[in-house]
Amino acid sequence: MNIKIINFVLISSFVFFMISCAQKSSNTKSDMKTKETFISPKTEKIKPKIESKSQKTVKPRTVSYRPKKLSILFVGDSMIEAIKKPSQEICIQKGFECAYAFKRGLRTEKWVEDELYKGNLMFFLLTKKPDIVVISTGTNDIYNKESNEKIYIELIHLINFIKEVSRHYNKPPKIVLVAPPIPNDNNLNEYLVKKFSSKNIELILSKYYDFSLWDGVHPDRKSSKTWAQIILRKAVPTVDAK
Repeated sequence: MNIKIINFVLISSFVFFMISCAQKSSNTKSDMKTKETFISPKTEKIKPKIESKSQKTVKPRTVSYRPKKLSILFVGDSMIEAIKKPSQEICIQKGFECAYAFKRGLRTEKWVEDELYKGNLMFFLLTKKPDIVVISTGTNDIYNKESNEKIYIELIHLINFIKEVSRHYNKPPKIVLVAPPIPNDNNLNEYLVKKFSSKNIELILSKYYDFSLWDGVHPDRKSSKTWAQIILRKAVPTVDAK
């Protein structure tokens, strides 16, 4: 056999062997890459959240509306002072809000002509916003020998002032006028009936009630209680003040 042929065969066999080895190595690496590609990372198992059966359900809170209490403002002189305590007891019992603006010896004109008393009355009106204003005055006017006509004019000024202030809170109060419970009233009770009969004013007369006066002017303790009951019953007719 020719030596050249033998050498060619040997070289061809060696080359073929090397190519086969290279292909095997390439296939092995390719397989490894393929396997690495399909290896998925470890994932944590998420457990489903199970709500506790004992968990309390939150109920919506209901908002309750509380109506405003009936507000009453008493304005005047010592006659208001006389009924203050018994009327307070009735107001507490009936659930009213009652306030008092009074001064011993005060004449009616002071409420609109004296800046101190005028400002005091304005303060009560704006802060209390009364549904009812009870005016009991005139006693000191009579003892200062003022005429019934002058007392009436002063009462009109006082009532107009109350109405004017009440416009600031858009709530005109009911006006209840109480004639002074004194025997020598110079017929003021009758005069007020005549003047206020055509006006939207509740008028409570005192001349037709038998009161015991401890000093000839002011009702005693028992009569003050009775007078307070009468006034509140007339001012708030839907409530039996006892």
